[in-house]
Formats: sequence, C-alpha cells, structure tokens
Amino acid sequence: MPNIRMPYTPFKPFHVYELDPTHPLGKGLPYTYFLCLTLPQEAAFSVRHNIVGLPVLPGKPPPGSQSLRMPLYAKGQDRSQLDVSGEIMVAIDLIQPVLFDALKQHSRGQILEKEKKELHDLLLKFLALK
Repeated sequence: MPNIRMPYTPFKPFHVYELDPTHPLGKGLPYTYFLCLTLPQEAAFSVRHNIVGLPVLPGKPPPGSQSLRMPLYAKGQDRSQLDVSGEIMVAIDLIQPVLFDALKQHSRGQILEKEKKELHDLLLKFLALK
C-alpha cells in the first residue's frame, strides 16, 4: 500500500487536528483530536510553542452538561467539513495548551460557523466573561 501523506496545513483557529500518537503527549492524553483556538504562541527562540484549545471527545454530551460539552457535526452531518466520523463533542471545561509539535500538521477540517458562534458564547460564559 503506498504511503499517502496529507498536505501540510498551518495551524488555524477553529480547525481540528489529530494528536501525533508517536509524540509523548499523544501517547499520554486520553483523546485523539484537538480543536485549536489560537495560533502557536512564539515566546522566545528557545521556548516551545503552545496552542490553546479544547479536546474533542467521542460520544454525545450527557444530559445536563450543555454548558460544558458541545456536540460537533462530524463527517456527513449538516455540511460539516470535519474529517472525523461518529458522534463527537468538544469539552469546554478542559481548555488547555498543547505543544504544537504534539499535533499532526494537517487539519481534519474546520467547524461550522454556527458551531463557532455557539462555542464562543459557551467559552465566554464558562470563563465568566459574559
């Protein structure tokens, strides 16, 4: 089977990236996908870059968790561009930085505009900024 490489995609906000399973962080975290919220931060030449974002978890949000878990449309649902199959959700309460080199360098797709708006509102509420 030929080795097909995905084209490189610069890290972009609201895009989902896959954790690199060969990276120590990719081996240790209990999820596979990560929704980026920021671009890699450059602090200094010798400092590794971080991307702030949210883990993308499998399954549907449990009842009563609408303020902490938001479902995302996956491949084949409502014109979704995400190349992720099955039911998925983003974990608002698990916002965290991840080293950019722990992520594969190609996007699995961007979330829909209506999801961006809902995520924005949930994050502002969670962070008590609204």
